[in-house]
Amino acid sequence: MAAPSVSTSSPLAGANDVFINVNPTITFAAGLTTSSVSVNTVFLTDLTNNERVPVTTSYNSSTFTVTLTLSGLLRENTPYRILMVGTDLKVSTALTSADTTELPVSLVIEFTTGDELYDIDTTVEKEAQSKTLEGDLFLPSNVKALGFDFTISKVRPENHSHNVPINLTGDKTVRFTFNKALHTGAFDYTTWLDIETYPLFHDNYLAVSGAIGATTLPSGAVTVTGSELVVTMSSFMPNNAGCTIQLKDGIQALSGDLYGGDLTYTINSQLYPDPFPVRTIKREVRPLPTEDVYNDYVGALLHKNVILLWEMTNRAIDITGLSWSAKKYTLYATILDLIEDADYAKFLTAGTRRQLGDLNVSTDSLIGRLAMKIGSVTREKERALHSLNRGWQFKTAVRAEGSVPGINRLWYDINGRYTSDILKYKQPNAPMSNTSAARHAKTNNPAF
Repeated sequence: MAAPSVSTSSPLAGANDVFINVNPTITFAAGLTTSSVSVNTVFLTDLTNNERVPVTTSYNSSTFTVTLTLSGLLRENTPYRILMVGTDLKVSTALTSADTTELPVSLVIEFTTGDELYDIDTTVEKEAQSKTLEGDLFLPSNVKALGFDFTISKVRPENHSHNVPINLTGDKTVRFTFNKALHTGAFDYTTWLDIETYPLFHDNYLAVSGAIGATTLPSGAVTVTGSELVVTMSSFMPNNAGCTIQLKDGIQALSGDLYGGDLTYTINSQLYPDPFPVRTIKREVRPLPTEDVYNDYVGALLHKNVILLWEMTNRAIDITGLSWSAKKYTLYATILDLIEDADYAKFLTAGTRRQLGDLNVSTDSLIGRLAMKIGSVTREKERALHSLNRGWQFKTAVRAEGSVPGINRLWYDINGRYTSDILKYKQPNAPMSNTSAARHAKTNNPAF
């Protein structure tokens, strides 16, 4: 004979940021006496005013689950308590197990709501033009969501996070917490999701111990603990790496419910080098509709531009401490990537329609602002590269001219603009004696 005991709950005890419209559930370790489950033995209380919250109590005898169905919304950012009444409260009726053993000590589950409402359409239809960048979708096109009774209540680290520590949540795991206990039968959990780890740019630019160099990417193993679906990596993530986890619709709750969200989860590990936060770039493009430009996408562009600049300078710049010019070039190159992205026009169009509605207002001003932004950023990018070039001493094609070593200089056209050294004139002698053949040559070498 055993008294009732809780196996799991949704929300979990101590949970924060709970959706204000999700019905709480408590799953017990064994069956209960159905007649003992009522609003008098399992109820919800608002701890700010100590008043009971109107709910309807139901019990599923096959899954041992009690559900508290809300009659309205919970209050935002408010602490709540679920109380399961025992005989210690001196009431006439206490919660009772199937073998008629009464609960001797009342059980308590406390949680705190956030300020968000869980909302999902019964059927989600997304056309190609509404898809997010690089196919990174929360819901793919033409997916029927099976309802919102079985949902993900929390993910750690958060979806689309950038600069995630290489140990992820501290123990090399990504954790998906559902609002119901997951099935723990004879399942192959690897069929519930697809896991992919990959470099943001190329294998050769994965960072290990603060230095650029190729390394081995980890693989992931899947386990289930209560309401948590846990992906454990075989090792720490390297820097400059991404992880994508595709949750499939075969995920099943203990109650038999199927998950229909088909979530695409993506994160980036910490960058090396890390020139500046992603929010710096997003602030520059905030006048434009950028709500669908995720941090992990911007971070990948940022890393790509740092590496391209490093290679473009024949790795002459100090990658561990980028100069102001190098950071400025990277900033503007990333902004241009965002603006010139093929999907960015979709955001402009969608934002225009959202702002203007059916007012038939001209969009010329919005398009003009975008063009002016592109022109301004392009000029700043060129100015940053020009400033950076002035400090370079090219180390390629170093040659000896008699006893004087030849050093490649910076090359400019007649307007003083930098010209690629591929286009340089033949220069057999030092610049001061070579006025005709090398009239475009300048130098920052104090020897000349």
